[in-house]
Amino acid sequence: MNTELINQIDFNITDLCNRTCAFCPRGNAEIYPNNNENMTLELFNQAMQQIDDERFTGTIIIAGRGESSNNPNFVQFLERLLAPGRRYRTQVTTNGWKLEKWWPWYRQLDNLVLNTYTTEADFEARRAKYPRLDNGERIEDYYKPDGLDIAQINVAADFADPKGSPVRFKHQFNHRGGLIAGGVAVQGPCLHPLRGLFINFTGELQMCCNDWSYQIGFGNVKNENMFKIFEQHTGYREIAKRLMNGDRSVAAPCAACDVPCSAPDVTEHYRKKFR
Repeated sequence: MNTELINQIDFNITDLCNRTCAFCPRGNAEIYPNNNENMTLELFNQAMQQIDDERFTGTIIIAGRGESSNNPNFVQFLERLLAPGRRYRTQVTTNGWKLEKWWPWYRQLDNLVLNTYTTEADFEARRAKYPRLDNGERIEDYYKPDGLDIAQINVAADFADPKGSPVRFKHQFNHRGGLIAGGVAVQGPCLHPLRGLFINFTGELQMCCNDWSYQIGFGNVKNENMFKIFEQHTGYREIAKRLMNGDRSVAAPCAACDVPCSAPDVTEHYRKKFR
């Protein structure tokens, strides 16, 4: 299959979070309520079998829109993700909910994105207690203080690369495809549907992790192979092609999206490869 452009597959295994941060849609239950809905282990295993059969070598991410550790079968998800002989890289994104409990599994990952939303003291304490994974990689940890909205966080001082490089970064929170008020839509190329797959807790393959409002879907891994959907679904490929060429009017969440454009050289690479 022509799936070489996909570099990550993101699983949203729960629609529940233990936090309702001010900069997140869940900060307002009328916009995006907490729902205790979870991916089943059977469905996850089915999707992972497709990934193994494809001999996928990109990154499998458990993250999505909720706090993944709220899934009642989270330990079994981690054990399946960390299966011996895997070809793919592994990553979990978490707010550190019950971090000590899950650390024996987290430490085995290729990368852990650890967000601290409480206090700077909590952030520094976590950095000291959980500095590196078993592979020697520095944890990718961030401090994002709850209580600030997106605009306030995005003008905060830049910060050092958690991985230790000399590069410094700016906060770039987005407004979730226009769901949160205040964003300024941008024009230009976007490669999200081509670079990664997003699988919701229902098994539906959705267009983009940033689409929290419309949640446009294209088939379900319960019934179809995710890579065949990517390669053969005409609606998915039409949206991906138009976004790659800078047409963000192709779908409502894209027209309102404030996620920055893809770099010109990367976009050109995808144009040459996409067929």
